[in-house]
Amino acid sequence: MNKHKLLLVLVLSIFIDGFANAQSAKVDSLENLLKTYKTDDTIKVNLLNEIAYVVFEHESKKTINYATQSGELSDKLKFLKGKAESLWLIGMYYHKTDESLALDYYQKSMKLAETAKYKTGIAKCWNAYGVIYNAQNKIAQSIDCYNKAIIISEEIHNKSETVKYLQNLSITHFKQGNYTKAIETDKKAIKLSEELNDKYLCSVILNNLGAVYERMGNKPEALECYQKSITFREKLTDKIIIIGTFYTISKLYSSQSDYQNALIYLQKALKLAEEIKDKHEISSCYERIGNLFISMNNPQALEYLQKALKIQEELSETSSILTTSNRIGDFYLKQKNATKALEYYQKSMKIAEEIGKKGTTCSIFYKIGKIYLLQKKYGDAMSYTLKSLEIANDLKMLSNLKDIHFQLSEIYAATSDYKNAYQHHKIYKELNDSIFSEKNIKKIAELEFTFKYEKEKQAAELDLQKKDAIYTAEKQKQKTLIFSLIGGFVLMFLLAVFVYRSYRIKRKTNIVLIEQKHEIEELNAEYLAVNEELKQSNEQLYFTKSLVEKSEEKLKLLIKNSNDIFVLVNDKGEQFFISDVAKKLTGYDVEELLGAVEDVIYPEDIEIVQKHWDRVLANKNTTDIIQYRHRHKEKGYVWFEAAAQNFLDHPAIKAIVANIRDINERKKIEQELKESEKKLSKIIEQISDALVIIDIEGKIIIWNSGAEKITGLSANETINKKLADIQYQLAPLHLKNKGAIEKIINGIVTFETPDLFNRFIDDEILLSDNSVRNIQCINFPIDLGTHYLFGSVYRDITEKIYIEKQLEEFNDTKQKLLTIELDKINHELETNQKSITAATLKLIQNAERDSQTIDRLMEIEKNTNPTGKQKINTLVSDYKRLSYNSNWDEFEILFEKVHSSFYEKLNAQFPTLTANERKICAFLKLNMSSKDMAQITFQSEDALKKARLRLRQKLEIGRETNLVAFLQNI
Repeated sequence: MNKHKLLLVLVLSIFIDGFANAQSAKVDSLENLLKTYKTDDTIKVNLLNEIAYVVFEHESKKTINYATQSGELSDKLKFLKGKAESLWLIGMYYHKTDESLALDYYQKSMKLAETAKYKTGIAKCWNAYGVIYNAQNKIAQSIDCYNKAIIISEEIHNKSETVKYLQNLSITHFKQGNYTKAIETDKKAIKLSEELNDKYLCSVILNNLGAVYERMGNKPEALECYQKSITFREKLTDKIIIIGTFYTISKLYSSQSDYQNALIYLQKALKLAEEIKDKHEISSCYERIGNLFISMNNPQALEYLQKALKIQEELSETSSILTTSNRIGDFYLKQKNATKALEYYQKSMKIAEEIGKKGTTCSIFYKIGKIYLLQKKYGDAMSYTLKSLEIANDLKMLSNLKDIHFQLSEIYAATSDYKNAYQHHKIYKELNDSIFSEKNIKKIAELEFTFKYEKEKQAAELDLQKKDAIYTAEKQKQKTLIFSLIGGFVLMFLLAVFVYRSYRIKRKTNIVLIEQKHEIEELNAEYLAVNEELKQSNEQLYFTKSLVEKSEEKLKLLIKNSNDIFVLVNDKGEQFFISDVAKKLTGYDVEELLGAVEDVIYPEDIEIVQKHWDRVLANKNTTDIIQYRHRHKEKGYVWFEAAAQNFLDHPAIKAIVANIRDINERKKIEQELKESEKKLSKIIEQISDALVIIDIEGKIIIWNSGAEKITGLSANETINKKLADIQYQLAPLHLKNKGAIEKIINGIVTFETPDLFNRFIDDEILLSDNSVRNIQCINFPIDLGTHYLFGSVYRDITEKIYIEKQLEEFNDTKQKLLTIELDKINHELETNQKSITAATLKLIQNAERDSQTIDRLMEIEKNTNPTGKQKINTLVSDYKRLSYNSNWDEFEILFEKVHSSFYEKLNAQFPTLTANERKICAFLKLNMSSKDMAQITFQSEDALKKARLRLRQKLEIGRETNLVAFLQNI
């Protein structure tokens, strides 16, 4: 192997394990190396592929050139691995412009890589599939492909490629809203990047991880990630990386509400992006400045956001368009321009749902709900806010949940649902306290100060530690010596005291023991006598105890098997006994419920319970019953009914005894019944028709707004009055028969005239302005189980009858005009039919006459010299043409009058027909014989047969179809 070859092998050994580490190499040095290397072997293939990869970011057209050269040389050498790599690179080139073509190249690369058992290439192809599926929003397939790439790269211990695939997987989880998985994947990628000592890669992944924590509302963790990222990036010089660093620093300042410093770093990033003419980064800077201006209430925010949106639409960056449109909506919402805000939010929502951005969808639903709340469209506000709540719960987005619950409390309060308003406001407070707890605030402050002063303190701390160590050592020696001396002296003194006290105690103890011995002997005799008495008492107590235990066992069984809670309360209002069924009904353990009751009572019901307690204390002879709401550990508040009586003076009980039962279902049913009644009342009032309900006595109990509108009588004038009296009052003169009206109503309420039910009856009423209105009514019974009510629905059909009469008159007039027009058309058709018959006969006669004339000329031609023959033949030809055309023109005018749409339909169905073929079709339409047609067209019958055969072919009909009948049906 020559010198150059050895050098190239050494260089390529750096890149052979994937292409991630090659990005820092200089393109020109690789190209120079390629110029010096003249041998067509596998090393050259690898070099071509490496250059193709390195130039991809900035000169992608070179990628296709180098990859093609590599592929051709690989084919020549039958080097499958090199060919697979070149196909993968070509797929990368087409990825942005033609995904289907790119996928085709990736599949070819995969096939060759599998044949060559080239695992690095297989992993790259799986990763490429994942990127394409991700762009197509096929998230499940994308994740599956990334996992396969990761497994293979881990098998071959290719850490740099594994990190790349983990990044793609994390971004996909984040896009899907699966933040837990995204965090887990990022942490794994960071660990591998640290093992590789790749500072740039570490900083990128830390930024991604910080973004995930920030989206979840975990600001302390997010801030810590950003700070670590900046530490890694400080020593890097790449301009794109520096722009990213400026973004992160700006974000840190913005999170601390230091908007001026945040703006300075964004302006630095914009200047750098404009220098390198990177449209993506320019649009990103515009968007970030616009977002910052929104926070600063600067009206320039809209200008920057619109600039960003324009560039993003040029680049077709869907995710960026989503973000910017959303922020423009935020700007308009802040300016209280609800219409514009809704326009941009709905645009953003459509994109977010298409690409599966659940977190963004959640945020947009919340904002749309907020707009509808401001517009007092509470139904729409509730709908969108609940959609947002569902997603936020699913994704565990604490910050969003806090705002959503607060908005729901406002909506419920606006609709007078104070119970739900209170519940959601309570959740909001809990979440708010959790997110902004002292612990989090303290952690953020510590992280900020640590980052700010860490470098400044580092050198000083080292010096201080050295001095402290020396001083501490000297001081420790002195302390040890002093404590040793003091300790020795104290021990000697304590020993002397101990010996002296021991002697005195021993002497005292002996005197006491002698005295106690005498007392014990005296008491022993008394003890024997008392012991006998106690023995007898114990036997009696044992018998009594067994009876009590049996009673207690019965009582415990009764309490345990009861569905009600049995409670004993002392005179201070403290529960000192609660039966075990409380766990089932409240969710709390008995120990949690003992003591004061205020903590578990619904706030609005505390006063009710307090009055109940006062009544129970005051009246010892009766049981007091109340209904109140008690907190359940999992279900919120539930309804209970308590019956309590005062037994504080009872010597065996000495407590207030309460029986508590769950009436939550009963309350729900009562509430549903009330709501149903309210809904029914609203429905009745909303009905435009008159609705009248009477009882069994014929008295009116419901007279809705429709009845007021139709009759002119208010509900106050009619309720509790006899329907017969009201109908008599409204009846026109020719129908004023009170006896007949009463008979009809009596027949209805007694079911004697069932034929009056459930059918429409026409009637008339007289209004106060003496105008008569036509009405239509239907009667029906209402079965309430224990008794019946009777309803009638009236509808004003005066206008309907008027319109029907007008319509009837209009139809009569229309029918007469149609008859006249039809007669006219029939007359004209008959005239045209006669005309065309005459024209046909004339055409045939003219044809016969012209034929005879032509025959005479042909006879003359036989006896004429050659010059005369030529003239006669010319004359005959001209005569045939002129005769045929003049006869046809007159005939065609009449034919089109009679068969006006024939040519139009014929041309539409068969556009390729010639003029002569259309004329033949017209003759056949009139069922003209072949002889007549031949005579008119100056053709022989054989020629006409051939023409008819050609016509059949163009019309696409067989011999079994009658040609005349076919044309007559057109």
